[in-house]
Amino acid sequence: MENPQVESWYRFLIGSLAVVAAGPDELITSWLDMNGFDIDDVPLDFECAVGPLAYLVEAGRVTEETASRLQRITAVFEELSRAEHAGRWTDDAVATDPAWAKVRDLARRSL
Repeated sequence: MENPQVESWYRFLIGSLAVVAAGPDELITSWLDMNGFDIDDVPLDFECAVGPLAYLVEAGRVTEETASRLQRITAVFEELSRAEHAGRWTDDAVATDPAWAKVRDLARRSL
């Protein structure tokens, strides 16, 4: 029998991954502007979504390989969050910065 809590966590994770995986224009217009969020809300949402990752792996909803990619996304977001990278949190940076391209790629491969 499926655990409703695990399924809820999994759906939240998939939704967050879809946001991270979105192309820059889609991310900015379809998620950020529509919901009144800022770009720094993306990693905050993702951080919440991967919080129960160990449980999702244990329940068989996420593979170890996918969990590894999710941890790499977290690491990139942590690096981007350092004070000296403040300029990497703009609409232009989302479209052109290699770190943003990397998290998009990892997220797409995790979906």
